Amino acid sequence: MNKSDIYYEDFIILVESKFNHTFKDEKLIIAAITHKSFSKDNYERLEFLGDAVIQLIVTELLISKYKKIDEGILTRERQRLVSRRALNNFAKKMQLDQVVISKKNTINFKKSLLLADVFESIVGAIYLDANYDKCKRILSKLFLHEIKNNEEIGKKDPKTQLQEYTQAKNYALPSYKKTKLTSPDHKPRFKVSCKIDAFKQSYSVTSNTVKEGEQQVARIILRKLNEK
Repeated sequence: MNKSDIYYEDFIILVESKFNHTFKDEKLIIAAITHKSFSKDNYERLEFLGDAVIQLIVTELLISKYKKIDEGILTRERQRLVSRRALNNFAKKMQLDQVVISKKNTINFKKSLLLADVFESIVGAIYLDANYDKCKRILSKLFLHEIKNNEEIGKKDPKTQLQEYTQAKNYALPSYKKTKLTSPDHKPRFKVSCKIDAFKQSYSVTSNTVKEGEQQVARIILRKLNEK
């Protein structure tokens, strides 16, 4: 075993422990965690395969869980669960940033969603190394909490509800404004405001992301409308 073999072995052990799978073909997992900046034998093809496997498995899980929900709503829920941001969050929790093989200082994991690609490529590697059923067992456990606890499925999000309310009343569409705030820890914070014709004043919230803030302020306005 040479120096590079020892280097890779640590990465392989970490991935195998996170995904509860021991690879028969270790070349697959090395490719799955190798960035294109480091080698031509990288994760891009496995990522393509893994994306398809994840889409199918999550579709099966949703159909099994929500037997009375129509496919349009299930499609939106699947998009939420397998979005690059959602998969990137899974990968961060699994500390996959520690196993990516790349040229030094080529990736900023804080700003990039690249870990979503790595997550997909590892699933693709497991599919080739084992089979579909093994992938399904692994992903079922990972997605179980997300699917089981989403009681809002089938309900429109607050921002959509508010927009539909204004359209039904022939009001102008809700007007959202964002302001980036400075914080002591240098983490991004935003003040998000919203104004609709039904109220003279606008309502505001402070949030980590603009998207989250828009949903929160829309929820506040819907509550105010119900109180009128």
